[in-house]
Amino acid sequence: ALLDGALWWNQAFTAAGYKDAFQVKMLPDTADPLDVRYNMIQWVHRSTRGWSYGASVTDPRTGEIIKGHVSLGSLRIRQDYLIAAGLLSPYSGDEVPETMKEMALARIRQLSAHEVGHTLGLVHNYSASTQNRASVMHYPHPYVQLTNGALDFSDAYDTKVGAWDEAAILYG
Repeated sequence: ALLDGALWWNQAFTAAGYKDAFQVKMLPDTADPLDVRYNMIQWVHRSTRGWSYGASVTDPRTGEIIKGHVSLGSLRIRQDYLIAAGLLSPYSGDEVPETMKEMALARIRQLSAHEVGHTLGLVHNYSASTQNRASVMHYPHPYVQLTNGALDFSDAYDTKVGAWDEAAILYG
């Protein structure tokens, strides 16, 4: 989910005319995470609530991004899992609905894209939810619909960067 969400930015770079310019791959086992040659998405296990962030090392003379570093806390996935549990109340029986896991992973994809957006120099866009999910740089809530009397989680989180994200990359 982390790799998938980060790769969404290739959509924006492609729309700006740069085909396959933004790539996301697993770090080689022999690489040092502090090596400036590698941009990083770091999954950090925490026993308490932790914040996720995206940051960059930039050249102060030119503004060029030299290295991007994203740190995502492992409890973030549990938060959406618990939101789904609260909505679905799956407390009768032994099986946990797959919907809970899928919604949590969808949020991790969106969060990965959000934090990578920060490494690209983008700030929060707090109005994107009023503009048809125009940006992953917003803090979205899960969009759950009521369909035929049942909760529908199929569109809980977006699956791509938005129009504002594409415009910001084109401008940059």
